[in-house]
Amino acid sequence: KFVCDALEIPQSSGDESTRSAKLVSAQWIRNLYMTDASVRNASATQELNKQLGDDILVLDWTVDAATKCKCKYLLNAMDGQRNILLSVLMDSCHPFQAVDHLEALANRGVNPRVVYVDGECCGAWRTVVARLWKDATVRLDALHAMRRLSQTVVSTQHPSHAAFCHALSDALFSYDNVILERLRAARLRECRNSAVSVELKKKYIPKFMTDPVRMCRAVERVLEDFRIPHKDAGSLLTDMTYEAWGTLKPHVESGCLCDPEGVHLNIAGDADVIGGEEFLSYRSRRGTSALEGFHTHQKIWLGTLATHSKDAGSALLTDGAVRWNRKRKHNRES
Repeated sequence: KFVCDALEIPQSSGDESTRSAKLVSAQWIRNLYMTDASVRNASATQELNKQLGDDILVLDWTVDAATKCKCKYLLNAMDGQRNILLSVLMDSCHPFQAVDHLEALANRGVNPRVVYVDGECCGAWRTVVARLWKDATVRLDALHAMRRLSQTVVSTQHPSHAAFCHALSDALFSYDNVILERLRAARLRECRNSAVSVELKKKYIPKFMTDPVRMCRAVERVLEDFRIPHKDAGSLLTDMTYEAWGTLKPHVESGCLCDPEGVHLNIAGDADVIGGEEFLSYRSRRGTSALEGFHTHQKIWLGTLATHSKDAGSALLTDGAVRWNRKRKHNRES
């Protein structure tokens, strides 16, 4: 009776099996979870607030998870160690609407040197960041920049689409050629093809974004190369692709994608032996890719087909963020 009263669950008459069948409903489970969440809310929020971040702050909006909570947008903030600093449901994706939440981050000690965003890099985000962190640099995420071009093609199922995406990546990024040549020679010593695959390059070769002039020229060469129609599927690029490049190009030219000085974005990990020689693996701290992956986890926490009220959604997202950070800490310490 006490549990039923506390959770506002109506008591049922009848035998035990009948009562259980009536009591354990979707509403019963929601009431149970929300009551428990309200008890834990202060401690969960306090635990999240202990995350002070590092020299990288990644900001990104997502729509799918927000829709499950009857909101329009969900703003996530992640640091360079992939800890979640903030996860809040909002009805607008305008940077100025996020000022209060980011100010709370600044007040608790978050002090990044570079802030990665998915848009508004020269506009509102730059103004907001300058107000809160005067020494921080705003950078446009490379993945979102490439998507502006790769998502305006005839079809992402076009036979040339994958090659186009790889070419865009190579146009924007520069690689450590010394390590690249060492890896090619090592593969030859193992009697393998000296060609370095995309996967090997991503794992073992540090990459950089340092020369806006070179990047612009390289992207324009890619657009020119892929202007030629595929022999079976026809043209890949559309007028929208060239319009998107016209909008993106000034940002590339002004250095919005370039690596900020003094911030280490390639983190060395374990070493593997290839051809009798050790090669370090690298993890990139650049951009919003890690946060994009986090969005997938959020949708799982909320349920594939489920919808929630805003308060229930916020509780689920907070619990998920706390578990995510705990797991990250455990993995680092183990």
